[in-house]
Parts: sequence; structure tokens; C-alpha cells
Amino acid sequence: MFNFLKRKKYKLPESSKIEEKDILFLKSLVSILPSDYSFLKQQVNYDFIVSKRPMILQQEGNISFALDEKLFNKFKKKSFPESSEINNIKVKNKKTKLMNIISIHLLNGTIWGYYLDPSTSFSDLNFEEFDTSNIEFKQYNNDDKLKLEEIILLEKQSPIRKFLDIENTFKIEIDEGNFYVIKDLGDGNYLGIDKDGAVYGLIHDPYQKGLH
Repeated sequence: MFNFLKRKKYKLPESSKIEEKDILFLKSLVSILPSDYSFLKQQVNYDFIVSKRPMILQQEGNISFALDEKLFNKFKKKSFPESSEINNIKVKNKKTKLMNIISIHLLNGTIWGYYLDPSTSFSDLNFEEFDTSNIEFKQYNNDDKLKLEEIILLEKQSPIRKFLDIENTFKIEIDEGNFYVIKDLGDGNYLGIDKDGAVYGLIHDPYQKGLH
């Protein structure tokens, strides 16, 4: 059964400048990757990575970057998918003595964000103890994504894209119509968009549909 929910507005998180600690973290992170990813080293600098902000439609701990457009065109790789991730990078946590699992988000082969457990600070990480033996390269490309691209009509380099979970989308077919997921809220709940570009909250148990 579906009911309309109250309209809810989302505020984009504010961006902040890249600091020395960010650059040091990223340099340490890419330095431990296998040689296949050595091209990322030249991308970690203040000229290319302009600012950072949390990804609004992603799990807490996901950070995205605003990139310099000219350098993006220089660094991007045609051989890479538009969106991909390097997952399962393990680095020892000095406090917990456990391995933190870190991911790097890529846009056309350029570094445009990362995931780090939000309870972990850069200073907690010991890059002398790491494990990259089981890292996974994951790329996103499917028919549902292509359909979503047609609906939202955003340019490939639009800064808005980094706030949408476009690459992980899938279609939900219900009596009210077809909805393409732009955010998994957990527990079977989603934000979705219909063919007309209207955004809905799809709330499970019982499902409710609400215009946002």
C-alpha cells in the first residue's frame, strides 16, 4: 500500500578547502596501491583537487572532490569507465589495531573521492602496515543507469553528479510506475526518480510513496 509523505528538502553540505592533511592522506593512500594505479600519484595536488564535501546521498564517510576542469581533461582516461571504485584497501588503525577498509572513487580514471570510516581520523592510520592483496576494481555500467541518465539530463562533468548515486541505480517496478533508485536508505527504503524527473521516497513495510 502506498501513501504520500510530506515533501522533504535536502540541503547540500558545504564544501571546504583541501588541507595539507588531506593531501598527505591521499598521497599515502595511492602510494600503497599496485603499480597499475600509479597514474593516480600525479593527481594528488592542490591544483587538481580544489575542494571537498560529504556525499549527500551516500553512506557517511564518503567524501567527494571538486576537480579543476582543465586538469580533469588532462588526467581523464578513455580506457576507464565513467564511474568506478578501488575497494578493499586495508590500512592498520593504530588505536584499534584492526584494519580500516578504504575505497577510492574514480571518475573517468581520476580520483574524485574516497570512503573512510567517519570514526577514524587520518592520524589513526599506519600506512606502514597495509594489505592490498585483495583490492577490487569495481565499475558501474548498466541499462538502468543509462535510463536514469536520460531522465536527469546532466552533463558528464556537471558538479551535481557527485551528489547523486547514479552508478548504483536500479529500477523498482510497482503499481504506481517505475522508479530509478538514486539512494539506498537502508532497511528496504529508497529515494527514487520517475520518468518525469520527480523524486520520491519509497518507504517499505508498508511501502509508501512520497513526493520530494
